[in-house]
Amino acid sequence: IALRPEVPDSMTALEKHRLMRETAERVRYSYMLSHSDEPLHLAWLLPEPPQLHQTPDNSREYLITDLPLPVDNGPAPVLIDDIDRINWLHAFDSGVQFSQAYLSPNWYQGGTNSLTLLVNFLWDVKINEVYHPSVLFTNSVSYKLGLYSTPQDLYHSYGISQDLFQWNLKAGLRASNKWFYSVTLQFKTQFLHNYGENSQERKASFLSPGELNLGLGMTYATTGYKGRLKFNSSISPISYNLKTCIDRHIDPTLFSMPEGKKYYNQIGSNAELTAEWRLTDNIAWKSRLFIFTNYDEFQTDWENTFNFYINRFLSTQIYLHMRYDTASAATDKGWRYWMIKEILSFGFRYAFSTK
Repeated sequence: IALRPEVPDSMTALEKHRLMRETAERVRYSYMLSHSDEPLHLAWLLPEPPQLHQTPDNSREYLITDLPLPVDNGPAPVLIDDIDRINWLHAFDSGVQFSQAYLSPNWYQGGTNSLTLLVNFLWDVKINEVYHPSVLFTNSVSYKLGLYSTPQDLYHSYGISQDLFQWNLKAGLRASNKWFYSVTLQFKTQFLHNYGENSQERKASFLSPGELNLGLGMTYATTGYKGRLKFNSSISPISYNLKTCIDRHIDPTLFSMPEGKKYYNQIGSNAELTAEWRLTDNIAWKSRLFIFTNYDEFQTDWENTFNFYINRFLSTQIYLHMRYDTASAATDKGWRYWMIKEILSFGFRYAFSTK
């Protein structure tokens, strides 16, 4: 009876044959399971085992990806280990630029051979504001040297267009949102002897001139334009200024000092404004304005540096330094107390930063 199931009359002959075959296989499979102790059957006569169908993996739909941080069950998890903390940010920038020209003795236009070398060095260190938001500390050391050949000079084979070592330090504690109680320090001098053209009269040397300034006051610091512009201003109502001229071969009056003096002390006030602006990815402008007065004399230095980065190792730099000093001798009627220095250079540059 099991092998002869009821077959509807509406089924075709092929469908009836398939139904009879499937019924026979089910009966045979059921008999084998219930009489497993009987002799083994031939493998080719065994029915096909049931097939397992593969289903899609939807387990990601049940993953929990947004768990609330525990509030009452302990502190929040630590995301950054102490070993990854960087407390001090360093920036190093150096460059070497030079130009050279050679003319044969019979060159039809005339002229002289020349060789110019410019060296720039900057090391800047500041405290990481992320981990120390209530502390202000910046420290920078820079040195600029410019040498050029002087074949027409009777006494010297080279001249100095620039020789400046400068150290700037600023430290303070936060007073309010962007204001800090601060102390500022500035020190400037040069290292090499400098002479006038076709002259053996010395114009400058180490600590001749030298200048040290200390100020006590307030500093305002802010950042804008998505971090591309950094502005910093310091006002020091109390300021001490020291000028030196320790070389006895140099006239101290050239540096706005009394005649015969090696050291000149001044008490007054100063102000300093600095700005760093990344105009584009390969153009940067850095400016520094320093003002000091002892209420009888007024001195201002405004330094501007434009850097045009060609690639990682090549750059063009424009350096512009303007100075106004009422204590200097106004020998030139056109310029009077104004002085200016401009240097355009191109060459090798190397820089790295942890900022």
